[in-house]
Amino acid sequence: MNIIRKFILYSGLFSLLGMRISLGSENGRENKRAQMKINVSLYGKDVDSDSIQSRLAGTEIVSDFNYKFMEGLTANIAGGVTLEAGSSRFLFSNEYEPKQVPELKEANLAWQPFNFLSLRGGALDQDSLNTPLLLRNQSFPGISETLNYPFDSFIIKFFSQQSFGADTQNSQPSLHWKKEASMFFFDRLSLGYNSKNAISADFHLSHFLFRGLSALAASQSRFLGNTVNGEGTSISGFGYAFHGYELGGSISGILNPWLHPSIRASAVLNDGAPSGKNKGLRSEASWQFDLTENFRITPVAEYFYIQSDIAPALFNDPAVGHTNYQGYGVGADLIFPKQAAHVSFRFYDASVLTHNFYQSDMKWAQLLLSVNYDVLK
Repeated sequence: MNIIRKFILYSGLFSLLGMRISLGSENGRENKRAQMKINVSLYGKDVDSDSIQSRLAGTEIVSDFNYKFMEGLTANIAGGVTLEAGSSRFLFSNEYEPKQVPELKEANLAWQPFNFLSLRGGALDQDSLNTPLLLRNQSFPGISETLNYPFDSFIIKFFSQQSFGADTQNSQPSLHWKKEASMFFFDRLSLGYNSKNAISADFHLSHFLFRGLSALAASQSRFLGNTVNGEGTSISGFGYAFHGYELGGSISGILNPWLHPSIRASAVLNDGAPSGKNKGLRSEASWQFDLTENFRITPVAEYFYIQSDIAPALFNDPAVGHTNYQGYGVGADLIFPKQAAHVSFRFYDASVLTHNFYQSDMKWAQLLLSVNYDVLK
């Protein structure tokens, strides 16, 4: 069954279920139907290279709303606005110029007909996949299915997503349209372990496929490290296909009541590109120190090695230069649980792997203050 038929089927099921329930409040409910949180962030950002010089200050306000229609059926909506001011000079890509834009992170219906099965349909937050080598800060319309099988302290999960890639942002002559819409398919098998009071771990193997990407996506990705054929937003095309595997995992533990170390890593192999262009690795180590009941500090160290064509550069993490970079990152998080606030600092030093006309060595830094508010509990 193709994605369009599945999308129509799920939409119909959600609609039929929705006709049977009332949005009004009912007496005697054990739990509140609605929950809403608001996150307010203030940040400063500095990006410096031979092709980009950007100094920004901004705020991001994001609302996360969940509504429980009935047992097993929930609406999830998250979105907000980003407001920035500052100066930006660039030769090719304008991704770091100040923005004043609305943003949708997710808007979907989640249905759990059985304890072991959950389905989602709508705008899906791709950050939930936790694969920054492939996707970062993206929301794709589509559907997903999750199967869970817990046993003892372990859990086996199978996740599958079929979605439309949000890669078109302006008009293009129909002569140059792809015969199919931009698509993204993702499947993952994972094994998790949680001993509750000592060690938790997660290991997974994923398969990904991007298909039908637009000329506009290719034209923009040219400046971000990808191999692209043709010139201009109408006739550009990616030099290689994007389909392959992602292997990742994380381990965290409790050495004592105040020290919690963790490590995580992700590696990508793109079968659609030749050797020397198709591999990526990103790893992170952190140490959480619980100094008091209301103060935690977490130093973080990262390493990344991202060849030019592991994934469409338009979609993945700008902090490490998207693709065709290697380098390191350092930072720290200061967490204040009682105030639901944290301060975060990150610095990345990225060096170009294969020199080209559009990219140069880059330094990226950000200081962020974030506070969460529970509006509806």
